[in-house]
Amino acid sequence: MKYCIFIYILCFVFFVGCGDDIDLDGRASQNSTIQISDDDNFVVAINRIASADSGVAFNRLSDVNGSLSILRVANDENIKVDEITVGKDPRSVSINKDFTRAFVSNGQDNTVTAIDISAVPGGGTAAVLATINVGSEPRGTALTPSGEKLYVANYGEGTVSVIDTATNTVIRTIELEFFGTNIDPFVLANPYAIGISDNGDDADEDENVIVADFFGRPIEQLPKDSREGFDNGKEGRIAFIDVSNDEILNVITLSPVRDTGFTANRIPFQQTVFRVSGGAKGNAPQGAFFNQLHTMTFRDGTANIYLPSIGASPEPPVNFNVNVQSLIGVIQTGANAEVANQHFNLNARFKNEREPIPPFDAGNDFRLDRTFSADTIAMAIEVDTALFLSRAGAFVTKGFFNGDQIAFDVPAAFRIPVGNVPNGIVMNSDATRAYVNSDVESTTTVIDVEAAEQLAKIENATLPPAGTEQHQILIGKLAFYTGMGLPAEDLLNQNVRDIDTHRFRNVASKDNWSSCASCHPDGLTDGVTWIFGTGPRQTLPLDASFSFVDPDNDRRVMNWNAVRGSVTDFNNNARNVQGGFGFTPDAQRVIDDQGQPGDVEDFDEVFNHGPDENTFVENLGRIGISDSLNLMTLYTQRGIRTFNRPTNLDNAAVLRGRDAFEIFCVDCHSGDKWTTSQILWDTPLFDIGGNQLDDGVVVIGPARSTLEFNENGETFTIINQNFETFDPNNPIEVRGNAQPALGQNVSFNPPSLLGVRHTSPYGHNGRAERLEDIFLPRVDDGLEHSTFGANDAQIRDILEFLQAIDEAEAPFLFLRKK
Repeated sequence: MKYCIFIYILCFVFFVGCGDDIDLDGRASQNSTIQISDDDNFVVAINRIASADSGVAFNRLSDVNGSLSILRVANDENIKVDEITVGKDPRSVSINKDFTRAFVSNGQDNTVTAIDISAVPGGGTAAVLATINVGSEPRGTALTPSGEKLYVANYGEGTVSVIDTATNTVIRTIELEFFGTNIDPFVLANPYAIGISDNGDDADEDENVIVADFFGRPIEQLPKDSREGFDNGKEGRIAFIDVSNDEILNVITLSPVRDTGFTANRIPFQQTVFRVSGGAKGNAPQGAFFNQLHTMTFRDGTANIYLPSIGASPEPPVNFNVNVQSLIGVIQTGANAEVANQHFNLNARFKNEREPIPPFDAGNDFRLDRTFSADTIAMAIEVDTALFLSRAGAFVTKGFFNGDQIAFDVPAAFRIPVGNVPNGIVMNSDATRAYVNSDVESTTTVIDVEAAEQLAKIENATLPPAGTEQHQILIGKLAFYTGMGLPAEDLLNQNVRDIDTHRFRNVASKDNWSSCASCHPDGLTDGVTWIFGTGPRQTLPLDASFSFVDPDNDRRVMNWNAVRGSVTDFNNNARNVQGGFGFTPDAQRVIDDQGQPGDVEDFDEVFNHGPDENTFVENLGRIGISDSLNLMTLYTQRGIRTFNRPTNLDNAAVLRGRDAFEIFCVDCHSGDKWTTSQILWDTPLFDIGGNQLDDGVVVIGPARSTLEFNENGETFTIINQNFETFDPNNPIEVRGNAQPALGQNVSFNPPSLLGVRHTSPYGHNGRAERLEDIFLPRVDDGLEHSTFGANDAQIRDILEFLQAIDEAEAPFLFLRKK
């Protein structure tokens, strides 16, 4: 029956999607953290921390409000003329065409702030008109051409709120589902990017709202075990909505890219389920699917819309230049279809460039040569110019259209440095100026597009004073988001605006290939099952790595197999997966000496570094092997938040589910972190070679999945989860050379259930695509997680309760079992 319904949907999409292409002649509204007025005189940009809160000694980054800055850029004046406080975690701003209203979505508050900006051009100030309640975790915003309706993508519950801007009220909520079928509860489970077409006739009724799912979704036609872990197992999803009646017209897909232009050695996996080609060298072509769709960009005068994506290539080997890609997808209005032959991998355009010679200081004119565009999350297109924003690289790549193709002036300079962790870009109407908003440092970089150089940098908001822990959280965020690097030492009192990540190129990754955030957006999860040497491993969110109540002492054992005890351990990911030198003091010395990553002598000193990275000593600061790694730990503790529960849950079922959860689930999922996984020892559990160091901890199960701890003569269970969720007979569980994957005959380090609604799919191999699949038998495409005797009604209530677990939900007391 499911197959028949799917074919019907395909037919519906085909027939509804037919039609002539509609040229986009007006300046279409599309979500961004930065926007420019129609007359090119003003730019507005959102800030993570409002100036009014910059002096507040906040405990967590999520405690403070954001703001909207208004900048006068006419005649290159480039000054801030106003700033107004909005809600917490602002994500997108939209402005109407006559520059009288602005709307900012506030992710943490589940609101949109409506702002009167009409007085600003005359020298007045902006004023908040209303705070509008919308769905959970609002992200992208877009206005109709007339400005009469604002559409808001609610990431946390798969809906779009429609706001009447005259009354600042929600007049409709669009459920992104198809005819109410149960094929997939939501066609778009996590809508993020959104835009509205504009054909230039000033009418709204003939326009479409286009909204993209943030994550790639499994391709239904493929067998269950050919989806997770495969380069072609998922697809992007885009919904088209008719503005005239706010109904879904159709949903199209972004097909996986079969050949990204890069190859990998698959010989070690020749006896597994993954394809091997290329002869003795195993140069197998790598594919990728569209994932993490942050924004979309309309090209005026055409029917094309461009969607930058952090594409995922999860097949083995998980290694530099084959695991993530900067995919650009193309769709068309009117036809409402993808243009698959125009999809391309931005990174493939740069792989044949020459590499720069260190040192990478400001005097090195070529230090951005052969720099890959890691974490391309935004674009700007005006006239025939296309600009691509690398969040990890803190630069903009300039290209130009030759027909429908985008070319680059190589070897002429075409990369322009910008502020750290950029997250939005706009251009003026004649493509002579571009403006880039940088999240971590609250600045707007002004670019002379024709000269391809930085013209100015505007300070959008006041930052917490350098040297405070609040400012150090921002530097830790930069360490987490950079694909370039940071100095290992003398960071504690620096201003994040003064750090030149290009100077430390190759610390975090080879040639800016990727960052921690490439797989952990917002510090959480990319929803991808990666095939490591140990077998399939679903990306785990990091919000529950530390207790919010006692982060210095209550942390969970990390990774599915419980093999890591500190954030600093992931320095080896920078080295072994991302191809970098790592964040240790020796790394910069080796880079300057033009050495190799393997020459870094102190790389193993960070492993299971224990509590030292959280110890503050007066006059010394935080002690540990590396300031950059210590501050990355600080960001993980205090800069990552759990997303909110949906606003449309059945509250009665949630209460019943909480009662059932307390009966059946708390043995593994209790405590402040919603997992019983916890580090109790003062010395590291294992060294870099995997050798056990703490005599008080006993491994009583293979692969360190079951551990006991002895305290004062009493034995306590640290990890004891053996629910047979691991299937050694599943071919995808096999690692290189057809060896059984680690974890055979046992289960895994209990994952946290904090924010679990947002972390699908589930299980170490992603086999449970939805929460309800957790309790299905494996033969019925489930995870075969035990029900512990809960009946069907109780399970339904538990599933509703699981969606409600966020930071506001009181955890259950954790009593460690003897």
